[in-house]
Amino acid sequence: MTLESLATELASAGIPTETRLGHGEVKRELARLVEESEADLLITGSHGHRLLQDLIYGSTTSGLRHLVRVPVLTVPGAKKRGG
Repeated sequence: MTLESLATELASAGIPTETRLGHGEVKRELARLVEESEADLLITGSHGHRLLQDLIYGSTTSGLRHLVRVPVLTVPGAKKRGG
């Protein structure tokens, strides 16, 4: 699924959407885009914890929530079958 196809699906359900493409350091760029767009909510995905790596480097969502002034909703990824 692409970003545009997801936006189209949401729009067809009556949910206003806007897509933007950014570049640079992920957390800072996402925070900039959230502020620039005057978003009411930031929804992020989660793919699980990497334990030690998350403790050392932090996760994108964990760092991002300290940079934005809107609520952050984190949606866990689908569980893999057979694993």
